[in-house]
Amino acid sequence: MNEQKYINRTYTKFDNIVNLYARKMFTTVGRAEKVYALETKEHLRTPPCCGLSAIEPGTTWGGEYNNIWLVTEVTVPECAADGVFCAIPDVDASEIMGFIDGKPVGIINSKNNFIGGQHSVIYIEENAVPGNTHKLAFECYAGHTCLGTQPYDSYGADESKPSGDFRHRYSGVRFVLLDRVFCDFCFDLTTVLQLARLPQENFVSLKAHECLADAFPLLIADPDSYTDDELRESCAAISKVLAPALSKGSGDRSRGYVGVIGHSHMDTAWLWPVSETIRKCARTYSQALTLMDIYPDYTFVQSSALHLDWMRRYYPDIFEGIKQRVADGRYEPNGGVWVECDCNVTGGEAMVRQFLYGQRYTGKHLGYRSDSFWLPDTFGYNAAIPQIMLQSGIKYFYTTKMSWNDLNNFPADSFRWRGLDGSEVITHLNRMHMMPDVAGLTGAVTGIQDKRSSDMRLAAYGFGDGGGGPTFGMLEYLDRVRSLDGLPKIEKTTITGFNEKLEARRDRLPLYDGELYLEFHRGTLTSMHVVKRSNRLAEIALHDLELLNVLSGRPVDGKRDEFYEVMLKNQFHDILPGTCIPKVYDIYKEEMSALLDDIAAASGGYISGMSSGAENSFSLFNSLSTAQKGAAVIPGRTGIAGRDAQSYTDLMGKDVTVFAAEIPPMSAVTLEYAAPTGSVSAFCAEGNKLETPYYKVTFDVAGYISSLIDKANGREIANLSGNAAPLGTLWFGENMPTRYDNWELEDDVFAKLSQTRSLLNRSVVTDGAVEYRIRSEYALGRNSKAYIDTVFYADDRRIDYEVKLDWHDRHSIVKAGFDVNIRSAFIKNEIQFGHVDRPTTRNNSIENARFEVCNHKWSDLSETNYGVALLNDCKYGISCEGSNIMLTLALGGTRPDPFNGFGELYMRYALLPHIGPFNAENVVLPAYRFNYLPVFAAGAVEVPKLFGLSESNIICEAVKHAEDVEGAYVLRLYECERSATNCILTLPGAKKVTLTNMLEEAAEELKLTDGAVSLSFRPFEIKTILVER
Repeated sequence: MNEQKYINRTYTKFDNIVNLYARKMFTTVGRAEKVYALETKEHLRTPPCCGLSAIEPGTTWGGEYNNIWLVTEVTVPECAADGVFCAIPDVDASEIMGFIDGKPVGIINSKNNFIGGQHSVIYIEENAVPGNTHKLAFECYAGHTCLGTQPYDSYGADESKPSGDFRHRYSGVRFVLLDRVFCDFCFDLTTVLQLARLPQENFVSLKAHECLADAFPLLIADPDSYTDDELRESCAAISKVLAPALSKGSGDRSRGYVGVIGHSHMDTAWLWPVSETIRKCARTYSQALTLMDIYPDYTFVQSSALHLDWMRRYYPDIFEGIKQRVADGRYEPNGGVWVECDCNVTGGEAMVRQFLYGQRYTGKHLGYRSDSFWLPDTFGYNAAIPQIMLQSGIKYFYTTKMSWNDLNNFPADSFRWRGLDGSEVITHLNRMHMMPDVAGLTGAVTGIQDKRSSDMRLAAYGFGDGGGGPTFGMLEYLDRVRSLDGLPKIEKTTITGFNEKLEARRDRLPLYDGELYLEFHRGTLTSMHVVKRSNRLAEIALHDLELLNVLSGRPVDGKRDEFYEVMLKNQFHDILPGTCIPKVYDIYKEEMSALLDDIAAASGGYISGMSSGAENSFSLFNSLSTAQKGAAVIPGRTGIAGRDAQSYTDLMGKDVTVFAAEIPPMSAVTLEYAAPTGSVSAFCAEGNKLETPYYKVTFDVAGYISSLIDKANGREIANLSGNAAPLGTLWFGENMPTRYDNWELEDDVFAKLSQTRSLLNRSVVTDGAVEYRIRSEYALGRNSKAYIDTVFYADDRRIDYEVKLDWHDRHSIVKAGFDVNIRSAFIKNEIQFGHVDRPTTRNNSIENARFEVCNHKWSDLSETNYGVALLNDCKYGISCEGSNIMLTLALGGTRPDPFNGFGELYMRYALLPHIGPFNAENVVLPAYRFNYLPVFAAGAVEVPKLFGLSESNIICEAVKHAEDVEGAYVLRLYECERSATNCILTLPGAKKVTLTNMLEEAAEELKLTDGAVSLSFRPFEIKTILVER
């Protein structure tokens, strides 16, 4: 064994042979004589006690979403004395949960069929006592359809049918005993092989090679030709020869440090519905608890509070076990949030509630507070996160996703992340979904990007998403590699323990300032329109509900938390981005529709309680901390006393009436119905030209705006140069990504975009004193249509686009383009609690990668004294190169869901030219008004004065009942312009005012003077104010 090629060939022989010996790790010592079964679609939480019937080997079972329960008894045999005695149901299921004496104890699956990769048995007794009798039960899942995640997965398949019959064959229940000799041989040999394959500069590889050379003559390469006793003798001898390579030292700190902890990344829903995730969690967490009994220093981290709540509600035995191990310091519920949420589309206040609900849950039920935000798999991280984290008691952020960039390598693995307000948190890019063996753990260190600033890596080992977390084989590997000389220093740790080591290096860590933009999965900003729209509507509806609840003077709404938990769950980072299977979205639509109805009913109850019920009148309530100005819409065709009004049928087929209204902040106006009357038009239309109070408009033959002149200064707003398209142009093209279908929007899609010019119909819907509305119908792509109402107002500079897409084009994209006459190197895009400036140039690879970015309610392109904003009510993906702003309206991905992204899609967006620079008055407040529409109520409504703000750039994002102080309410305020501001907050009737963190823990009592407090805001600072009255 001197030539490297021959050495490698011999090592390959070892690889092949060890897999044969791995089959002997568990020796069959018996079979269940009587087994009873029950097939059901229902998810039972405990073993069934009725409906069972005897089952014989050879029986078939299953069907999509079906389960079979197997129930039997076992008495520990004499041959198992002091051994590890286990059970294996041979039932051909992909995931199985075992129960012993009625309690869940772990998982069997077939996801990872290699050494150390399987959860292959259910442990009955670790130190078996002959004569002990146990009742065993196994819940076995048949499976369900998943068409895949890649664009060509199941290409051409009949998507309306299940992908198989999901039938399986039952063969019996075996009882097995762990053979320690074969087990040690397999893990010893595999570990030494990996040591031998280390770079030759590491002389640990030389020692390992010499041990393997001495072991090879002892190796039996044809085990079927020998008895098990002969094989055990050979294996024991080989393990003894290999021992010098595995002799413990103290690790080599000069080669780096790896903190290791068990973990199972658990998607709340993805290629399975939430109902399956509940069982995946139960299997995985019960397995973790079982392995903790066998491996006394095994630690495990679990992130989502919702998953803990499922265990408390559905599997109380597992939850009790978790509570005990949390108290022991070995089970770490350290994630900080309700679910691992999306961080692009989720609104600012909703993100706060993710932390509020997560931290309060672990504090209440486990006496534990997270110090880390654990979010490995989300598709980008907004720049408001550091501030939200710190105000939620969290100082450390963990993710893996930034290593997925498709163009630029992220420059560091451990760094200080500075958010948009200046808040800083320590951030670490950990490793996950890995084996804690020589290759995995040395690779964790060699892969560190910036080795001059940090030599540490956290390795979270274990399989996620039904893989069951760490396996016994992973723990066997870990026990062998810890403290080996020549390897990095490897320690079992907790997240908090690793944080302490990071904290010690805080001042030496590099600084990264701004959003963590993921150069990947850009299509998730748009995919599955119904999800994005429902989420925006739910966030606004909950905002209004909480405000009305406080204004009503009634106690906190009894269903508030239930409402929030539905929304927060559905902000999980695969549900909200639009990357789940159809069943997830079928359920989502039902849940969110019911949620919106229930919130509306609750809000209606509060507003009715403030109404006099006066006949022939109605009220409009403004839930914003700024005045509502402009056109208001109410249901039905009617006149309004003392007001010009116009009635029409909207794109959804509903009769409505529009009129001009101004409503004070967080207040209401009451108006009376009247007989409909005509009104004098404020507009002048002739041919393809329209003059409004604000603009001179020219339309091209396709109905788009080819010229838009601001009458106040004569400025042309449309870009008339070169090949610029008219304002409002619909762009359509094919979007077939390389991989990850519903996730992706790739840069070459722009080469396939072309203008939609096929105008089918065009008419004026209404023309009067309030608005001028033109309805256009376009043929879009091969199978779709677009219906667009373009709306000009008499008393508002906004130009609205109300859109219904009849969307049926697979693997396609549609954008609305606004190429404007504005010169700016940056576009401002709203994010949670502020905005970020992103380049409109493409000068380098960083800029080239940001061809599609996230915005919330608005984006703005401004010069010093003039600008144009683009507002929207549910669209998050946007691009801007030069002066061409393009809002993405729809994508037609089909994997994993070929259905729910299509159909009738409703949306609104608006062009808002403004005289003067970007500021709250010109952009931010109009965007809030565009989204937070006045709430309609019958009768006269009187609203008590709650508070007032002296400065327009201080926004009230939420008004809610306090969590712990009875009768108090909470304001969430933030500065929106990036401008340090002093503000007076007036609070009629306030007795005590306290500045708190986002968990509503007191930080400072504020001085009340004549019913007001003075506040100083940093740029983009968020303040939480608790008011007692």
